[in-house]
Amino acid sequence: MAENFTEQPNYVYADVVGYKTNIIPFTSGKEARYSKGSALHEFNLVYSMADDTQKNTIVDFFNARTGILDTFTWTNPTDNVTYTVRFKEDSLSVETYDYGIHRITFSFLEEI
Repeated sequence: MAENFTEQPNYVYADVVGYKTNIIPFTSGKEARYSKGSALHEFNLVYSMADDTQKNTIVDFFNARTGILDTFTWTNPTDNVTYTVRFKEDSLSVETYDYGIHRITFSFLEEI
């Protein structure tokens, strides 16, 4: 069973819903379109005032998943729905400010 990511962000600034549609163009100018599945969500998370403990928890979780390799579960605080997701990028950027305050932003992609 997938592990749960429990660190709550300051906010989720985007919940993007995307569809995957194949389009096959014909020489006549017409095209055939078909869906490659249901809508998938992308969540962009912001941790604007993470302390050292929260930063280390997020970085350790990212490293344990080997970046985008492994999926896990996450409950979106805006709708309380639990999604199976993975990290969108294979790298994680952490901005560090004075007094051990960090800004961490990253995205999750929903998995089917």
